[in-house]
Amino acid sequence: MLPFLKKYQEGSANVPPNSITRKPDEDDSHEEKSEDFDSIEIAAEEMLSAFDSGDVKALARAIRAAFEICDSEPHNEGPHNG
Repeated sequence: MLPFLKKYQEGSANVPPNSITRKPDEDDSHEEKSEDFDSIEIAAEEMLSAFDSGDVKALARAIRAAFEICDSEPHNEGPHNG
């Protein structure tokens, strides 16, 4: 008999798959590590790298990134003169 004409046999489709319990990649001290991460330091490293290489476009990108980081931090707006 041709394979496509055979009746399908009942399978075990209702068997639940084996589940894997995952643990966090880091322990509970990940909050302390995130506080140690300073994005403005990363932007400063990019600026220094751009200075060393003499790449003006890379320096401009690093300055923009540093400005956006500083601008996104909480701050109080005061009156603007000018």
